[in-house]
Amino acid sequence: MNAVRSDSVDFFLGTTTPAGFKGYFEPLRQEPEMQMYLIKSGPGCGKSTLMKRLAVKAEQKGEPIQRIHCASDPDSLDGVIFLDKRAAIVDATAPHVMEPDAPGAEEQVVSLYHTLDADALHAHADEVKRLFAQNTALRSRAARYIASAGSLLLDSRRAEACSANFEKVRRYVKRLCARTLPRLPEGALASEELRLLSAITPKGSLSRYVMVDALNPAITSATQWFERTLDDSANKRLSIPEGFLAIDGILDLCLNVVDGLVVYPKVIEKHMMSELPFMATENIMMDAVKLGGNRQELHERIRELSMEAGRNVKVEGKENNLLELIAADPAFPMGLEELTASLDPSKYIGRSKEQVEAFLKNVISPILEANKDLLGVKAEINV
Repeated sequence: MNAVRSDSVDFFLGTTTPAGFKGYFEPLRQEPEMQMYLIKSGPGCGKSTLMKRLAVKAEQKGEPIQRIHCASDPDSLDGVIFLDKRAAIVDATAPHVMEPDAPGAEEQVVSLYHTLDADALHAHADEVKRLFAQNTALRSRAARYIASAGSLLLDSRRAEACSANFEKVRRYVKRLCARTLPRLPEGALASEELRLLSAITPKGSLSRYVMVDALNPAITSATQWFERTLDDSANKRLSIPEGFLAIDGILDLCLNVVDGLVVYPKVIEKHMMSELPFMATENIMMDAVKLGGNRQELHERIRELSMEAGRNVKVEGKENNLLELIAADPAFPMGLEELTASLDPSKYIGRSKEQVEAFLKNVISPILEANKDLLGVKAEINV
């Protein structure tokens, strides 16, 4: 059972498309009673860090939030929506520039330009300009690739449309909406919120290319009926070698990432044991119920104590004291020793140990043995 309220939702509001960048930040501004906070600053000023910390604070208070991720860097945030407060704080800089319509009345501008170290940046002005130019060139190249992939996708969708039963699709959508969408009270007006569940990102780009590349000869085959014609063979001479080259690049990246990897079992154990009390809360609660406790009351107390312990760990940097908090609570007729006994990791991993050992023995070891002459290869990555 997780301690922190899990009403958080993660999505995108913009992505690069075959027609260029497409953003949906403006519709967010039009949502009913939405108070907007527009962050203005240069790159590296802490926009994403600020929003991440605000999101963590809200979650620790049990408030539902929505995180807007950046398609160019999914680990960064473009915004956070605080649902209970009907407020949103967003990165209002390129490529999704937003200007206030009514400054101070409906939107607040939050400037972080004062965090820039102008003297340090000026000392590296040439390098900064070069990196900006390189970034622009790489984005342009990516846009061309995405446009090419978009044309292939459009061809495949046209081929699919020829055999699609759209009436059947409409009936399915109607049933799906009736089953999943909440029913509104009589007389209430529905609202619409636009969210992107996926986007084109740099993560996994080579892997995604290989998956899409497999469609290349298939699309050619679907549009012509003569085996070994020139268009068929010419397509394969491009798509098959490019697929192998891309996979070779993926393997080089994997080698580069794991090269020199060192595993510290004690460090892993320390991190695991610091989180294990949260995983054990379900078992602790059920043990307390067997001793005469009320399940609903214990569930609420564990939620409150878990949030307090999570706050100590994440905000104040202290050790996880969840077990001590539970032991000190009169609602739980259990001592610290009994609670500590529940922290046996083997109770929470099922058969994963045996499954991993079997996989290493039956799958990995034969591969390593058959390719032992290649072990120790180094990969050099040039960007």
